[in-house]
Amino acid sequence: MLRLKGGNRDSLVFRSERVDPLFEGDRDIVSEPLTAPYDSRGNIFASTILGAEIDPALSALAGQRVIVAPVPAGNAAPTLGALAANGNRPNFTDVRDFRTLAAGKRIFSVNGNIARQWGKTALSLNARAEWANTDSQSGLAGVSLTLPAGSPFSPFTRDVRIARYVGDALRQQGHNANLELGGDFTTPIGGWNLRLAGNWQHLAARTDSQAAFDPAPLQAAISAGTVDPFGALPAGLTLTRYNFSRSRSDNASLRATLSGRVLELPAGAMRAAVTAAVRTDRLDGRWEFLSVPNATGFTRNEAALSGNLQVPLLSDKSPIGDLELDLNGAIRRLNRIGTVEDFGAGLAWQPAGSLNFRGAFDMQRLAPSAQTLSDPQIVYENYRIFDFVTGQTVQVRYITGGNPDLPVARRRIWSVGGTYLPFDSANLILTAEYSSRRTTSLQSTLPPVNAQVQTAFPDRFVRDANGVLTIVDSRPVAFAYDNSDQLHARIDFHGSLGKPGPERAAGSRSDSDGAFSFDGRPRFNFSIEHNWILRSVRRAQLGLPEIDLLAGERLDMAEAWPGTPSGFRPISPAGAWGCSFTVPGAAKR
Repeated sequence: MLRLKGGNRDSLVFRSERVDPLFEGDRDIVSEPLTAPYDSRGNIFASTILGAEIDPALSALAGQRVIVAPVPAGNAAPTLGALAANGNRPNFTDVRDFRTLAAGKRIFSVNGNIARQWGKTALSLNARAEWANTDSQSGLAGVSLTLPAGSPFSPFTRDVRIARYVGDALRQQGHNANLELGGDFTTPIGGWNLRLAGNWQHLAARTDSQAAFDPAPLQAAISAGTVDPFGALPAGLTLTRYNFSRSRSDNASLRATLSGRVLELPAGAMRAAVTAAVRTDRLDGRWEFLSVPNATGFTRNEAALSGNLQVPLLSDKSPIGDLELDLNGAIRRLNRIGTVEDFGAGLAWQPAGSLNFRGAFDMQRLAPSAQTLSDPQIVYENYRIFDFVTGQTVQVRYITGGNPDLPVARRRIWSVGGTYLPFDSANLILTAEYSSRRTTSLQSTLPPVNAQVQTAFPDRFVRDANGVLTIVDSRPVAFAYDNSDQLHARIDFHGSLGKPGPERAAGSRSDSDGAFSFDGRPRFNFSIEHNWILRSVRRAQLGLPEIDLLAGERLDMAEAWPGTPSGFRPISPAGAWGCSFTVPGAAKR
């Protein structure tokens, strides 16, 4: 619903969305074999190591060395002869219909906006609420059970192991509720402009995850000879366990900015902007992992003061053109971290109306976000991952959440670039920029497991006695440094289609969504860009070797490529191309 009247605008938008879950079977995904041959009926293998001979007596009956034997259907007490008939032809359960690639979602949201304008004074208020539910499946719970040679259910002369899937697919359900209120007020004060902006957000999140049952009581019953591992397993010994995570967070911020002219210089007006801001973040969370409860509480208060000063040094009437100095700085006080400073400087030169150059230097200290520090832990069961160390696909317990021990990062950026408009009659813009970035104590998600990553962060990976990866703690980590140099080039072309409409005379206003030019014609935008990565090196920890990504080495970090999965963004000295073309499709009003 939308109402426009004069400079005022009222809107109310309701949105409902449902997305069905996408399973591996829907995309014909080929599952990599796991280390143990799990199956709903079960497969038998040697108790020592996978690939060893199960029993010489079984091999003699089968006429071959048997390393895996399928449990026959409907046979709760298989004999060696029954097992030998299908030796080395394991049972197989297709788990693709029990594993989701994308969770099912149900989302409902409502968004309301009120905008009022009185001359040069404007006020806007916004309220938004969203409820989202997700449902995913992580496959069947696999268990590896030892059957002793002396068991009344064992036909073997030595201990063996049985790999079985037990129960239904493990599910994970998420429930999120988000409420946000915001406001923005601008008004002139003398020759200055004042802007006040405030925001408050409340987020409640709940995640419930099913976990595989504890195999210890079942194993004890099998070892005691009271439970047949080939038959139906007692329900009381295979009860699904539950993990959960609960969190409630609130953050509120208020920002005031005063901007305007400071004084008149021979080259033009010196302009300044000063911003004062306060922010508070609070999070309370609790979670339970395998019946062990945990809780966290986090509060962070921040006060900040920042400023920007634009100083014209030469006007466009000078022999060398327009020259302007830009200075900026900020200081922030955070109760859990201390004082954090940012500062920078830039120099802009415009020798001609169609050509300008700019150089800049910025020094930043980047504090971890409140969520990165304090998010409660969430455990994903049966999370499938490729272990580059062993070359195997394994199912692990995958842990996410916050890391309260992250340091403050430091970043230094140099950049120099230019923009050129070759034609007066065409909206063609050519842009090029070289930038050099140096970052220390960089916060990042944990990269995919390989030998280098495991050496850098050994406490994040847990392996069993056979070296099989069982737990991955993927909570954020800090890298020693990340340095990169790149050259970016871009071509932009935009314009209007058709002839000017009679209902939009020259000087009329364009639509707020930018779909039309001032003269009423539909707009189009075309852009093409290219990035050359000239240098990209990283070091996980001091004392470890430096990784040169352009030389084909890998130690991937998600932070270096925001919005992409960790470790799967290609990097090459040749760079990457990008292209977009847009024609807005809004209708005239």
